Amino acid sequence: MKYHKTTFILKAIITSLIVINSFHLFSQDNCDLLTYTLYHKAKGEKIYVSGFDSAANYSPSYNELLLFIKNNTIYQLDEKGNHIQGKVYASFIVEKNGLISDIKVIKSLSTSCDKEAIRVLSILPNKWRPAIKNGKPVRSQFNLSISFS
Repeated sequence: MKYHKTTFILKAIITSLIVINSFHLFSQDNCDLLTYTLYHKAKGEKIYVSGFDSAANYSPSYNELLLFIKNNTIYQLDEKGNHIQGKVYASFIVEKNGLISDIKVIKSLSTSCDKEAIRVLSILPNKWRPAIKNGKPVRSQFNLSISFS
C-alpha cells in the first residue's frame, strides 16, 4: 500500500512540474508558440497554418468542395491491377487572391491514387476565400484527405 502512495505522489510532482514549465514557456514575451507559421522559401512570405482570424474556405461550402472531388475523381486500378482503398492526404497553399498553389501529397496511398488526387485538386474551380489575419488576406496551408474506395 505504501508503494502505491509513493508512486502517486511522484506522478503528481512530475505532472505539476510539467504544467509549471508549460506556463513558463507560454508566458515568454519573445516566444509566440500559439501562432505557428511556415515560410515559403521561394518568395520569403509567411504561409500560415494557424493563428489567423479566419481560415481559408471553399465557397459556398465545404460540402461543395467534397462533392466536386467525389464527382471528378477517377478511381483507377493500381500498377498491379488491384483496387487500392484508403485515403491520400494532400496539402496546398491558398494564396491571398484565392487561387491555390503548391499541391503536394503529404501521406501517400499509391502512385496512381496520389497522381489522381493532385489532378483533381489542380482542376478545382477557383472559389476559395483566403485566410484573414489582422483584417488582411494571407497565404495559408490547407490540408485535406481524398478517399479511394
